[in-house]
Amino acid sequence: MAKEEHYYTKFESGRFYHIYNRTIDKKKMFVDDGNYIFFLKKFSFYLNELIEVYAYCLLDNHFHFLIRVKENEAVNLHDIVSKQFRLLF
Repeated sequence: MAKEEHYYTKFESGRFYHIYNRTIDKKKMFVDDGNYIFFLKKFSFYLNELIEVYAYCLLDNHFHFLIRVKENEAVNLHDIVSKQFRLLF
């Protein structure tokens, strides 16, 4: 299980983050190539305006992203980025 403090990290403008997630019971998330493409398109749809992706790795049952939150003057930037991740997941 992930450390509790990871759930309380605030997204801040200009900062880098390692985003990762794994399926329950290590079941496959991506069964074929189409699943990978679909996931990347949805990821881009929800987050492209807010973040820059520096690296990513999609594995059968989990994924990793190295992202940087774009410079933004939004007052509730953390809430906006978090909401977009919730919509994606």
